[in-house]
Amino acid sequence: MNYFKIFAIFLVLIIPASASNVVLVSDTVSDCASANIIPTINDSYIVINTSWGVYDDDVLDQILNEYPQNVIIVGGTVAVPSEYDTQLEETGINVERIYGIDRYQTNKNVILKFKDQIQNRNIWIVYGDDDRPEFCNTGRNIVILSNGTALSFDDEDLEDFEPGRVTIMENPLFNSNNVMA
Repeated sequence: MNYFKIFAIFLVLIIPASASNVVLVSDTVSDCASANIIPTINDSYIVINTSWGVYDDDVLDQILNEYPQNVIIVGGTVAVPSEYDTQLEETGINVERIYGIDRYQTNKNVILKFKDQIQNRNIWIVYGDDDRPEFCNTGRNIVILSNGTALSFDDEDLEDFEPGRVTIMENPLFNSNNVMA
């Protein structure tokens, strides 16, 4: 009998599968759309806090069941309460929070954090107040928010960035004329 095979099977059965990184984000479409790019970079798992601004023990359990080494929280403490930081850090998990003073700054900070890993990706420019849930599942596309006249980025922020195709997602309140200019 091959003891190595038995030992390997034993390890598979007793050691839980885990994600090395978990992304925690509120159900706010703008934050969710910003965080969407992270799992495509480092095989993270997104956990959506289904209630904006509410701490939920079930969400914490969902994160802990992934046995992560690191948790990236996208959004400020108003969107994703600081109780998550405290509870996760108490279990020995590394926690990093990426946020800004508003949805546009959060969007900018997430993309700048991973700027080098997302070169040549397609970009969707989306109105920051558009709440279409499909923006939370954009695959490998980067979502950049616009307030209708400007992007969440200044030109110098994207100086060395090489995007793929750029698509402006219009809606009745937002058209591409100002952004394209």
